[in-house]
Amino acid sequence: MVTLQHEFDRRIYPAYKLTSLVEVLAEEDVPGTDVLAGSDILLEDLSAASTRISYRQLATVFRNALRLSRSPLLAMRAGRRMRLTSCGIFGYALMCSASPQEAFDFTVKYQRILGPAVGGGYRRDGDTIVWTLEPLITRDPADDVYRFALEFHMAIALNLLRDAIHPDFKPQEIRLAYARPPHAHAYTSLFDCPVTFGQPRDELRLSARWFDQRLMPATPATNSQVREICERELAKFSGNSGISGKIYAMLIENPRQFPDIDTVSSVLNMSSRTLRRRLDAESTSYRQILSEVRKQLALKYLSETPMTNEEIADRLGYSDAANFRKAFRQWTHGQPSEFRENSFR
Repeated sequence: MVTLQHEFDRRIYPAYKLTSLVEVLAEEDVPGTDVLAGSDILLEDLSAASTRISYRQLATVFRNALRLSRSPLLAMRAGRRMRLTSCGIFGYALMCSASPQEAFDFTVKYQRILGPAVGGGYRRDGDTIVWTLEPLITRDPADDVYRFALEFHMAIALNLLRDAIHPDFKPQEIRLAYARPPHAHAYTSLFDCPVTFGQPRDELRLSARWFDQRLMPATPATNSQVREICERELAKFSGNSGISGKIYAMLIENPRQFPDIDTVSSVLNMSSRTLRRRLDAESTSYRQILSEVRKQLALKYLSETPMTNEEIADRLGYSDAANFRKAFRQWTHGQPSEFRENSFR
């Protein structure tokens, strides 16, 4: 079980989910500024790939949404907006999966990259995959945010797995710990399976037959490459990220204004010599961290925005697009245009 006490206020998660909520509430004529009220998130922040939010901010926006919306189906409607192409490198990695089992394993392992409101794991029980869900913002099934988080998460998961595995993918059964809501009929319509409430735990039960087929993945090299990127992304969420993790967070929050090592060491209240020594002890360097930050931001900009190579080069501090393309080839052995094409296929 994930413990959030120590990281509830850490701004390390992308803002994908908030964008879909703001969009759906806009259809109800609810201003985005009202949806984000009290969260310390600006509306323009949602369009920046580098924006990071905390669980506390996510909880604030969820509670605002519950209060402002006239639709009891808001969470599921917003969740249905999320597609593989909405999820940056996470979605691209899912598209590269060689099998449904690999796609599902990947979803469970790397779900924290998306800043989940719900965590969990799974076990295989004969011909059934039992996916246990654990709401992370609140543990109280009687709290409306508990239900909201689960509805949102399940709708997102259904969409991503349908995109990655098969358009007809659906659960075998859903069991939920909270009481039957007035709009329970919508569950059957969306998930197309039996749903029961007031259960001991929250579970999605999936037929194992979905995981016996083969997919058409990208090349093995691409598959390996995107999973390596996700491993690095996931590493940022561990509590033991050291001085290199602090520098990574500092740089990724300030694209276009990357400081030099002397400035960074000053912010960290140490000499540049001490900083170099500590980074060396973690088998890295300031130059390597800066290169990794540029790489991650480049992948996000290419997969999530219409920015040109010239605009990305400027945002990442390169003198021109040619130098950016050269760096990209060193990182991925491919061209920015190829990565962008695969991201939106």
